Amino acid sequence: MESTHGEGSTFSFTANFGLSKPDEVKSQSLVSDLSGLSVLVVDDSLASLKIMQNMAESLGLEVELAEDGVEALDKVRHADQAGTPYRIVFTDWKMPNMNGIDLCRQIKSDTSLNTPPKVVIVTAYDNDMLNHIGNVQLDGHLPKPVLFAGLRDVTMAALGHKEQKPITGKRDPGLEMVKAIRGANILLVEDNIVNQQVATELLEHARLNVTVADNGQVAAEKVKKEAFDAVLMDVQMPVMDGYAATREIRKEPQFKELPIIAMTANAMMGDREKSLQAGMTDHVSKPIVPRELFGALARWIAPGEREVPKIIDEEIPGMEEPVTGTPLELPGFDVENTLARMGGSHDVYRKILAKFVESEEGAFEKILLDMREGNVNDAMRGAHTMKGVAAMVGATTLSSDAGELEKALLAGVETVPDDLIARVRQTYNNTLEIVKTALSIKVDEDITIDEEVISKAELLGELRGIAKRIEEFDSTVEDAVEKLISRVDEPKLSASLGKLQYSLGKYDFDVADSLLTKIVEDLSDS
Repeated sequence: MESTHGEGSTFSFTANFGLSKPDEVKSQSLVSDLSGLSVLVVDDSLASLKIMQNMAESLGLEVELAEDGVEALDKVRHADQAGTPYRIVFTDWKMPNMNGIDLCRQIKSDTSLNTPPKVVIVTAYDNDMLNHIGNVQLDGHLPKPVLFAGLRDVTMAALGHKEQKPITGKRDPGLEMVKAIRGANILLVEDNIVNQQVATELLEHARLNVTVADNGQVAAEKVKKEAFDAVLMDVQMPVMDGYAATREIRKEPQFKELPIIAMTANAMMGDREKSLQAGMTDHVSKPIVPRELFGALARWIAPGEREVPKIIDEEIPGMEEPVTGTPLELPGFDVENTLARMGGSHDVYRKILAKFVESEEGAFEKILLDMREGNVNDAMRGAHTMKGVAAMVGATTLSSDAGELEKALLAGVETVPDDLIARVRQTYNNTLEIVKTALSIKVDEDITIDEEVISKAELLGELRGIAKRIEEFDSTVEDAVEKLISRVDEPKLSASLGKLQYSLGKYDFDVADSLLTKIVEDLSDS
């Protein structure tokens, strides 16, 4: 090493190498087959783009470049329509707006492409990447730093010159990781009801006790009143965001070591660094990946014997159990990968999709209103939320389009293209229509004309049990109310129970408690 202060350092080395083996020489001769083939290289790092371009051109490939997944998808479609399709797309995994796996998913599912390209993921995180790809089949993956021989071999394999097994994701949700911390108390800080529901279902499947706070201010107050083993903290929230909430919690000396784990879209550049600077302990991505989330909790929560709440241990099925419920027809959705986040339960998926419709109904019009009134930050937050929630339920196209809108809003409302707004509107409407249709079909299938109407005495008994579960902040009590509604034949009572279920679905236990008290009083007086 030679180093000069203020100028820089030079590192050099020498190495001895053996001669090529005959099969390697033979494979070199196959490189002539690659001459003139068109490929697309995608990476948000200009340095990585240049390195890949030089190597690919050394193989005789004709190379075009894209700096993110959104640009890449547009180029793939344009090249295909022009009759000059790319043979391979080499894409980085971790990129803003649309990562490499989502890009692969979009390309593989695009039925308009006449000649879909092969897709190779280029990443320094091989093992972690395999936990994220779900049901997407890659045509190869290439580790960083990229070596010429590796690029050559993966290119040959993708084009069929070498046998390569399809690369698929790992389905193990990682429950073994959290066995030693079962019964731990987790504070989930998240403002969106869909994300709340998904995370709660996942954590309770793992036999963890969950308390929900819908913004950072509520979280900071709860931490001071209750004992938690860890906090899962969303970073973008109204009232008080996750960064400010963490700083507020860390002011108290007794909370200096409390694990606070940031939850945010992994595509947002610098999120991990910002989280650590704010005093957070670790960082996990959204949409939630079970193994990643469980791994973080297992890292930071001390193992030990804890009591698992009876309601969780007895009434919530574990992820080890078979897939449950009737599958829904959701064309264009990433159902398999999303189900993995739901513990394999179609019934849980159905419930979360219902909350998705509830939370996103009118969301696009609200974004447009904020844009018209010049509320850029609110419009960006709306697009960001739509992107994250859509990804959580498997609506990958809406997630991608909402991400494009969020990116466009960064440059200002006046620069957002009209065609982008029209595309997001169409995708948004189509997505909600698909979900509503799927849910309504299942509702029709579930109708039973012989359902036994519940007696007043039995109903009061059930409501007393529900009241106790509301006092314990039991997040599963909504299901019990739903079952009661199906056994009530009095319209006014059914409507009241519907309001109760709605409040519980939003985890608004205070309102739910007041509604239940009024229902019981009306029943007792009748």
